[in-house]
Amino acid sequence: MGKAPDRAVSTTAPRRYVRCSTDVCLPTEAYTSTVAIGVRCKDTFHPLGTGTLFQADTGPVCVTAAHVVKQAQLGPGELCIRAKGSQLFAIQNNEIGEDDSHILLAPEPLDVAVIPLPRIVVDVLGKRALLHSSHVTADKGPSKGVYCLLGYPEHASGNSISIEDQTESVPLHFITYGYGGTTQGLGSYHQRFHLLLAWSPPHTRGRPKIHKEAASISQEVFVNFPEGLSGMSGCSVWKLASHRDCPDTASMGSQRIVALQTGLYPESRIVKATKWTVVLALLNGGIGDPV
Repeated sequence: MGKAPDRAVSTTAPRRYVRCSTDVCLPTEAYTSTVAIGVRCKDTFHPLGTGTLFQADTGPVCVTAAHVVKQAQLGPGELCIRAKGSQLFAIQNNEIGEDDSHILLAPEPLDVAVIPLPRIVVDVLGKRALLHSSHVTADKGPSKGVYCLLGYPEHASGNSISIEDQTESVPLHFITYGYGGTTQGLGSYHQRFHLLLAWSPPHTRGRPKIHKEAASISQEVFVNFPEGLSGMSGCSVWKLASHRDCPDTASMGSQRIVALQTGLYPESRIVKATKWTVVLALLNGGIGDPV
């Protein structure tokens, strides 16, 4: 999503913002499977995006946005993930010219990367750290549902982290509604592949019929839009409720992952996400013609 300025987050609302939270409102596995992804250069980890650990039929993988991986491959260093507990795992070494053919990169309009994980990741974190197909549900859209993006904006951990730093970064929740307006002028958007979300969460438009998880937020921060969301590229999108007017249709533990965040339309104030069913199709050998 681009570099985030130093003042990407505030306790008072800037002019153009989204309201995020550090409160727990998703199943435990949502947090264990969410990792920061970036590059390790010498003794420093530079986060670039967010990934999700997933158990595919072919083995454990990390799913993120393709543009995050491509950005990481522009320079030297190891492509790494930083998991819960501040544990760092290398998944590709650019410094020695390691071949990237094992990484599945689906470019625009899909913008999905599937990275096979070394066995040590599962050995250390455990199988329960990975999501499974049972955590996935289809979302046909356009939707009036309530959604939560879960990821690591750069400001949450800084532009660089010492590998000796054991301070655990806390992921942010961005709760918002599905976008059901016009899609004219939204380049690379395809209804078959994408879910659109409104940039403005329910908090900023009054409080009638707010989803119960959003209404209970206490640990909240105001994040500039769009630059404050830098680092959340590739993060998971969870469905909290099927309709904003029925806020009690989902309870803790019943939410399912529906997409991963892959783009923004800043002028239209829309967040674009690639449906997780697209990821499953890619893992199964194809998606058909994406254009």
